[in-house]
Amino acid sequence: MPAARLRRALLLVAVAASLAAPARAEEAPSIGVEALASRLQGADAPLVLDVRSQAEFDAGHIPGAVHVPHTEVAKRADLVQSARQIAVYCAVGPRARAAEQALRAAGATKLLHVDGGFTAWRKAGLPIALP
Repeated sequence: MPAARLRRALLLVAVAASLAAPARAEEAPSIGVEALASRLQGADAPLVLDVRSQAEFDAGHIPGAVHVPHTEVAKRADLVQSARQIAVYCAVGPRARAAEQALRAAGATKLLHVDGGFTAWRKAGLPIALP
């Protein structure tokens, strides 16, 4: 097969594959833990949502955080009624991303992803609350 035909064939395969692939869900913008800590001191403080397990939450969490395990977020559509942004975190990120998708499906539009999760919060030496 001539090189030009091969390139066209490969291009067609690439275009077909990209059209067949599911669209990636829009991700919430990230906020660093230092920026979040600063925002929590101001009038524009977001609602902080901890989506880790109960045991993880009980071992320490971001002060003022609301606890809803990631598996329960879809059932808590009342969270999206908040006029504030919702900053979602887990230990490092994957459960928070899943919770963000559930919140978005329920109508939330003002979401933030806490970059690095509670692990980054603890590593930064920021205040930790206990139940």
